[in-house]
Amino acid sequence: MLGLLNNIAEVEGLRSRLMINEFISTLSKLMHSSHIDVSYFAAGIVAHLASCDNEEWKADCIDKNTLMGDLVSSVKPATFYGQWTDSHIL
Repeated sequence: MLGLLNNIAEVEGLRSRLMINEFISTLSKLMHSSHIDVSYFAAGIVAHLASCDNEEWKADCIDKNTLMGDLVSSVKPATFYGQWTDSHIL
């Protein structure tokens, strides 16, 4: 299901339809899932949604910058189980 939602989030014209507070809050939690496939797709969806301009950001449960920080913190620990260093993450 998250894979399908990730595909929808890739389409610029459809992103606003995913800007639902409950969905954004759920994605924020799912990015920290212990299941790599769940966290991968949740982070992908967040990355697509965060590519919207600030004026297009419709979620008021969390601001865009906070969610982006959450995205970074969810991805950084998973950097191929320590095989990469911080210099590889940008």
